[in-house]
Amino acid sequence: MNKLPYEQLADMLNAARGRVVPGSKWQHYKGGEYTIDHMVLLEDTSEVAVIYAPVSHPDISFVRPLTSWLETVEWNGETMPRYVEIG
Repeated sequence: MNKLPYEQLADMLNAARGRVVPGSKWQHYKGGEYTIDHMVLLEDTSEVAVIYAPVSHPDISFVRPLTSWLETVEWNGETMPRYVEIG
C-alpha cells in the first residue's frame, strides 16, 4: 500500500473533482448515461477512482479508475472519449 500523506491524498482528490464533478452526468461512448456519486482513492495504490451509477438504476454503483474514465477509445473506426459530460 502506498503511504502518501493525507494532505497529498486530499490534493489528489480535489484535483480530480475539478475534472469530474460529483453530481454531474456523463454519457458512455456506447450510449449509457451515468451520474457521478463521488471520487475515492483505491486503497492499495492510492489511485483516484470514480464511483458512478446508471441514471436508469441509481441504486447500482460502479467504480472505475479516473485514468480509465478520462481515456479515449477506438470505436467503429473512430477515436473518442470513453465518457463525455452531458447536461
